[in-house]
Amino acid sequence: MQACLAITVLFWNTQSMMKRKFNSRKFRIIFVIILVIALGAIGFAKINKDTFSPMNRFSQVDFGNQKVMLNNQELLFVKGSYKSSDTTYGPHTASIGDQAGNLSKTRYVAILTDKPGGSGTFSYLVGAMPKQGKIVYSKPVLLGDRIKIISVVVDNPGAKDNGIVTVQYLDRTEGSPMSSEPTQEIIAKYTFQDDGNLLAVLH
Repeated sequence: MQACLAITVLFWNTQSMMKRKFNSRKFRIIFVIILVIALGAIGFAKINKDTFSPMNRFSQVDFGNQKVMLNNQELLFVKGSYKSSDTTYGPHTASIGDQAGNLSKTRYVAILTDKPGGSGTFSYLVGAMPKQGKIVYSKPVLLGDRIKIISVVVDNPGAKDNGIVTVQYLDRTEGSPMSSEPTQEIIAKYTFQDDGNLLAVLH
């Protein structure tokens, strides 16, 4: 709106100064064209606010302070950590951390590590994206038990793939005991759906 007012003031001042050299009618036509272009630019910015607004640069994304539903249980993370008060089946702890590289401006992911008691240590992928003016978080996607994460990368969401997430990690070969070190490299890809959840990409 301020840009439109500035253009209007500039037009009338310039017209007053140059009215002896230019045809007033032609000058008004030029002004109308400039005004239409300015209004079009403002409208385009509003339409694309989900992509370019400061909020969607993840000023409001906070994986470390969220409620996450995991295996029909609600985990409340505080500063990236969770600890259950019920130790009937042993101590249940979990952590979540931002580990993505090549960060996109509208897609983000984190790794959730869950230790529900016993010997298992389960790794999950969790995503976040803007939708209708707010940040939505995906349901956790299980990657594996006692795996070793190597890298998590979010590609450019401007591409037709809607922002592919590539997770590289080490797992055990089929038949290997869980006590052995993971050595088999796995590359898994996921894409964001419209509701914010992650979907595995077949490749």
